[in-house]
Amino acid sequence: MSTNLDARQRSAETKRTRTREALINAARERFAANGWQATRVEDIARDAGVGVATAFTHFNKQTLLAHVYAPLVNGLIDKAESELVAGKPPEEVLVRQVRRFATMCRKNQPLTFALVAAVHEQTVSSEGPPRSGDDADVRNIVRIPAILQMPIEYGQRSGEFAATPPAADIATYHANALLLRTVTRPGESVNKATEIVLSQLLPALQPK
Repeated sequence: MSTNLDARQRSAETKRTRTREALINAARERFAANGWQATRVEDIARDAGVGVATAFTHFNKQTLLAHVYAPLVNGLIDKAESELVAGKPPEEVLVRQVRRFATMCRKNQPLTFALVAAVHEQTVSSEGPPRSGDDADVRNIVRIPAILQMPIEYGQRSGEFAATPPAADIATYHANALLLRTVTRPGESVNKATEIVLSQLLPALQPK
């Protein structure tokens, strides 16, 4: 009996995983092509070959976009972690992270525009920052500030950077600034965006 139950559980989990992957892949195409406002979960479900009710048991519109964008962000976080573990100076890593982030935003500009819209919508509806542990909040799924927070924290611990403001605050502020530049200056080069953000970020981190 237990063997049959285990087999059914594995089969159900495999089906669930495949359904979620199909929805995320379809969402990636829809959001990239149509943006935030014009994309509907109903259309994504049809593209993925699943029922609308099934789609909503896995995701809502915001969490779909979050799961599309999160791997892009997680890749940048992994790069910072590997470089810091390898002993790279935190300022050097931070500069590279800002450039990587600017490059990623522009390379995936339609998805970035959609993400900014989704984050704004969720921030307004929740009337504040994300609640810890809320896995339906796009801001918890897509950890944008962590792209910059890790090297800042490392530099603060080592004394290379000023201990204040807190790393989470300064990373959030400047990551949001870079996102905003992507939306308001879509034709701006990666070099220019990187230069502008670093001109404000690095002086704020210098020990007093």
